[in-house]
Amino acid sequence: QELEKCEAPSLRLKGEETAAVLKALNGLFERTQGAARAKAVLWGLNEHELRIMSDAKVDQQAKTLTLEHVLPQKPKEGWRESWPDSTKWEDWCHRLGNLVLLNQKKNAAASNNIFIEKRPLLAKSPYPLTRELADNLRWSVAEVEAQQTRLLKLASRVWELQ
Repeated sequence: QELEKCEAPSLRLKGEETAAVLKALNGLFERTQGAARAKAVLWGLNEHELRIMSDAKVDQQAKTLTLEHVLPQKPKEGWRESWPDSTKWEDWCHRLGNLVLLNQKKNAAASNNIFIEKRPLLAKSPYPLTRELADNLRWSVAEVEAQQTRLLKLASRVWELQ
């Protein structure tokens, strides 16, 4: 609480630091370290959204909280319709715009399924940023790009990265 009241300029990011954070948020979140960072970022953004909605907090559930790739790392054949260009898939698979929080059971059920099969699982998530993706009818480059832009704007606003 004391830290929240602190207005010390040394705690504010400088221009080049802000640019570096935004660049990292817009980059890839691969492997174990990247996944841990993506979970932390998404957890913080979901908590912000929940506070706005109801003053609730995200239960981090460290043991069961997982990172789901909406477009899977190893997509089934059904994904080719929305993602015919494999280079686009490689560009977007590990970006924040394609990542959501799910508990282990729902993540296992989502597996490498096509988006229409994942939608009901996303819709039942306690995490608002995950739930909102279920409103999409499909999950293609356009939707991932839009979600990436939305998350970067949200992070910029929440963490004052202007």
